[in-house]
Amino acid sequence: MSEQDGVFDRDPALDERAFELQGTFRAVLDCMARPGEVCCLSITDAYEVEAKRCGLFPATLMLADMLLDSGTTFCMATMGFEHAARQIASRTHVTPAALDVAACAILPEAFRDEGAASAVAELTAGTLEQPHRGATVIVECSVLLGLDAQGMRVGSASHACAKSAWELSGPGIDGAAHFSCDRGDVLRARVARMDEFPCGIDLIFVDGFGHIAAIPRSSACREVESWDM
Repeated sequence: MSEQDGVFDRDPALDERAFELQGTFRAVLDCMARPGEVCCLSITDAYEVEAKRCGLFPATLMLADMLLDSGTTFCMATMGFEHAARQIASRTHVTPAALDVAACAILPEAFRDEGAASAVAELTAGTLEQPHRGATVIVECSVLLGLDAQGMRVGSASHACAKSAWELSGPGIDGAAHFSCDRGDVLRARVARMDEFPCGIDLIFVDGFGHIAAIPRSSACREVESWDM
């Protein structure tokens, strides 16, 4: 900051981070508007390094930086990621909270099956008076396959992980949308909640390559045997 004119000097690193998060914000808006569609975030080297230290995917950290601030609450859905939780709190100044009241939660890739399903069951759906308080959940996965905005097949798949196919319907979807992932534990738990719109939870799926797909609370979701890409 100049003592003479009171103008702050620009910080190139902060400018670059702001630009990256603007792109992330636009991508998430697109995914929420078109449920089940898969898009890809532009992952920088800095996020690759920082996410590795946290034990999370780079896209997960980008979404946390974009979604969280001092005015919201956050919970890591499982034990063993205390360092990641501290780093996210330090970066975003978010307030830690219990899982059943947190506005945002992260389900790491290693957190699966009954534990993950129980965590999803605990998440707040908001209320009829305040449906916006329903939780947003970042779900890490090893398999995420679907169609992009141009109708091209995109995503990633690990042959070591069993995937399930899902059909979505509702606002923003022309007829039905389809995608596959290896987080059937989370999706079945979401269906079992039987939330009544406008209450519910928003899911954002991410993989290790920067692909994301969203299922907002307004979307109906059902498991299918397969779908033709």
